[in-house]
Amino acid sequence: MERVVRWVVGAGPSGLQFDVRLWTTRVVKELIEREFGVVYSRQWVGELLRLWGLSAQRLLVRAYEQDQVRVEAWRRVEYPALRAAAKEAGAKIFFADEDGVRNDYHSGTTWAPVGKTPVVRGTGSRVSVSMIRRSRRGGSCASSWWKARPILRYSSGF
Repeated sequence: MERVVRWVVGAGPSGLQFDVRLWTTRVVKELIEREFGVVYSRQWVGELLRLWGLSAQRLLVRAYEQDQVRVEAWRRVEYPALRAAAKEAGAKIFFADEDGVRNDYHSGTTWAPVGKTPVVRGTGSRVSVSMIRRSRRGGSCASSWWKARPILRYSSGF
């Protein structure tokens, strides 16, 4: 059964010819039946997963387009320089953030080692109703909602 843990921790179910992206007790049960010919109830599979040090967790979704090296360079080099220039000019720095309701929300859980939240790589392509918000550290915030064009505005700050 050690192989089952390596499969669950090491790869998504789709890599083992399942038509799903999340490890559920149903999928792990099917995997055990297929690979070992042993039939367990879903409840017992859940207990086995817990005994093996796994827990059901919500996913963190990360865009595969993100370049972590560039993110770190901006955080450590570019932003401190920008902050110093803004301070010298007496300017304020605002950050814009988009949020909204999307068609690709993952409401389920998958099994993973306790304390190690799994990450699913996804694309930025989606259908959504979005909100854009601007804010600054310790300061004000303003938001607008839109679909094809702005449909609701919460602040005159934009």
